[in-house]
Amino acid sequence: MEKILSHLNYKISSKDSQSKKIGLIIVNNPDGSPRWVCNAKASSPLFLKFYLVSSLKSRLLSVFFRLVFKFRLQKILLNYKEVYVERLDLNKKDILDLSNSNWALFAGTVGPNNKMLVYKELNSGSSFFKVATTPISSDIIKNEYDTLKKVEGVLSANFLTPKILSYSNDVLEIEDLSYLSERENKLTSLHADFINKINKVGLTEIQMSDFFSNFNLEEKVQNLKKINDSRIPKGILRKLDYLINSLEKKNIKVGLGHGDFTPWNMYLSEGKIGVYDWELSKDYFPVGFDAFHFIFQQNIMVSRTSWKSFKEDIFNNDQFNQVIGLIESSNEPKEFIKEYLKYYLLINIIDYLDLYSKQEKWHVQIFWLLETWNDALSYVLESDFCSERGLFIIDFFDFIKDRDYATIKFHDNEPELLSVYSDIDICINKSELKSILGFLNNNQFVKKVEVVKKSNMYAVSLLFNDGEVLALDFIWSFKRKSVVFLEKKEVLNTIEVNDFGVKCMNKNTTAQYVGCFYGLNGVNVPKHYLYLKGYLNKDDEFSDALLHFYGEKGKENNFSFVFQKYHQNQGVNKYFNKVTYLFDVLRSLKVKKGLIVTFSGVDGAGKSTIIENVKKELEKKHRKKVVVIRHRPSLLPILSAWTKGKEQAEQDAANTLPRQGQNSSFISSLVRFSYYYLDYLIGQFYVNFKYKYRGVVVLYDRYYYDFILDSKRSNITLPKSLVKFGFNFVFTPNCNFFLFASPEVILKRKQELSAETIIELTKNYSDLFNQLEKRRKNENYFLINNIDLDVTMKEIMKSILNKLS
Repeated sequence: MEKILSHLNYKISSKDSQSKKIGLIIVNNPDGSPRWVCNAKASSPLFLKFYLVSSLKSRLLSVFFRLVFKFRLQKILLNYKEVYVERLDLNKKDILDLSNSNWALFAGTVGPNNKMLVYKELNSGSSFFKVATTPISSDIIKNEYDTLKKVEGVLSANFLTPKILSYSNDVLEIEDLSYLSERENKLTSLHADFINKINKVGLTEIQMSDFFSNFNLEEKVQNLKKINDSRIPKGILRKLDYLINSLEKKNIKVGLGHGDFTPWNMYLSEGKIGVYDWELSKDYFPVGFDAFHFIFQQNIMVSRTSWKSFKEDIFNNDQFNQVIGLIESSNEPKEFIKEYLKYYLLINIIDYLDLYSKQEKWHVQIFWLLETWNDALSYVLESDFCSERGLFIIDFFDFIKDRDYATIKFHDNEPELLSVYSDIDICINKSELKSILGFLNNNQFVKKVEVVKKSNMYAVSLLFNDGEVLALDFIWSFKRKSVVFLEKKEVLNTIEVNDFGVKCMNKNTTAQYVGCFYGLNGVNVPKHYLYLKGYLNKDDEFSDALLHFYGEKGKENNFSFVFQKYHQNQGVNKYFNKVTYLFDVLRSLKVKKGLIVTFSGVDGAGKSTIIENVKKELEKKHRKKVVVIRHRPSLLPILSAWTKGKEQAEQDAANTLPRQGQNSSFISSLVRFSYYYLDYLIGQFYVNFKYKYRGVVVLYDRYYYDFILDSKRSNITLPKSLVKFGFNFVFTPNCNFFLFASPEVILKRKQELSAETIIELTKNYSDLFNQLEKRRKNENYFLINNIDLDVTMKEIMKSILNKLS
């Protein structure tokens, strides 16, 4: 209180003839510092003049204070303090008389811009005093005085600014506009008209270089990088840097802007709007800056809604089109809004980060702002900077930066450059998962979140709006089946932070983890991880046991002996681990959504390459188990295996060109077909129960369609109608792809069939697929001209993923 009173030309003193006794009501901030102060004798809570009443919580608080003062209970229910004060400078004009009951003050927001606001009521009227408490606040109060003088003769009768009553010694007294009485949380046409009116004061175009220099953007970003404030997310700085470098060298429309155009800095009534707090105004704000600021501040500071929830308030808002109307050729208003949103974000984020970096203590609202700014930056950078997946990864690591975690085997490059075939494994405390899952579900790029819960981890799969995917494993207990092999506490206590702010498992622990992972699976560590052997502490019994799996000859595998010493694997814990593992196994047995996919086409159509790529995509990117089956279920071996043996029969089949069989006997063909048909009838149940109903994707390299259209491949000569009839009793796969190409293309790949045969088979397959598409509505048949591998893969993966979703 002493510091606050000193700015009002008073000091707290002892009781004597020079001092005055005064009773104060003090409403504190959450940290215990004074927020609002008023005379205890006040008949109403005048400090509510500084409070925006908009939400239910704020309304209830306002009603509470009014009732307290109405029934004169402020000394009982609120923080009441009696002090003796005396003036500091008898020659200095006082801002107010503390013994007068009709005043209140707001101590201001902590930081370099801090200033005090004093409200005073007299018989002649009411007014506000702005009192500078820092050199910066002195400058901004002077800026407000200059701006108010500038706009005095510019605005019409419906647009009001407070009259200047006095200005001297870093104290500005202005008229109280609260007689207009109403607040408005939505951006209306009245707001838009006001913004347009002031934007037109000095409206001009400036070059991009002048825009950067006017706000000193590049230098401020570089300074923020140098100071390396751990509170500022590294991802947001990288995105700001990229946004600066990516902007086109073009002219920008600028004009006078308020700078802090928010619902709590204005009153409305009967078609009039009165706007105050002009201290952050500038002559060269990009057009629309104030409109963006209004929406952002209202949604972040008052409504507490996410960027994902309120961005449509910007792009589907007629008032924004009205503001952007100041820009010529605005035939595509959404594009112009997005462009000028970039300018707003650059100015606002960089200026406030610069300000906050100089602030010792951060209030909670700063973290609200950072979260939303980060999301908005990702939105404007989407597709220009990196994919939705990459932007999500940046935002995710910024979100968890203050939590205890350790990534496992994470790369050392920028997080967003993580391979599309890589996932993210993280050791984390289980208690963090609720808020993390909330972040995942609310992220603007995430379309779908799937969570598989296990006793020691959550396996999370994310599907993004653009079709990309990302898998995250959140691990709180390192277990292989029922054996615990690493201490979470040790992992989290020995992290290393890389150049991009990502917390990683240190090299020694990573070497232990890799050795345990492969060792407990009974295999040696792969070659690309052998470099980790050098990080093992060879004097440690645990690490020494792992060397066997790193190829260290002569080392005995005393693995189990080491793990038995862990308290997590002893006594009650040992049996608890076995029970939880049993439940994990039982959960994994439930029916899951798998898929059966077939690929057909003449030799040379590219089936093998496509199947190989589809398998890789599903396994590496989508974490699906995949099984490739050739032609039929193959519960029964090929016929020649009964005479030659399985290995020799398969080798002979592989070395023989297709369609070379000479069988023309109906009886022989019928026997062969019946044998293979039996394999389909029995094998289809086996395939469904073993694979499909357990979530596996089965890829057939050819299917029953080849019996119908190209039975010669199987050395069978039967009427097509007979073979086709048999298909009525065979399960139809979920997705069926017929790959084709022109004879010229196919013959360049393989010269096994004549051009005439290729044309004939292609027509027959196309006709059959078209017929089946009409008859079997629940399954899908696709004809794909396989010329461009990327195009083909995109079409196939889209169809498969749609079926899996």
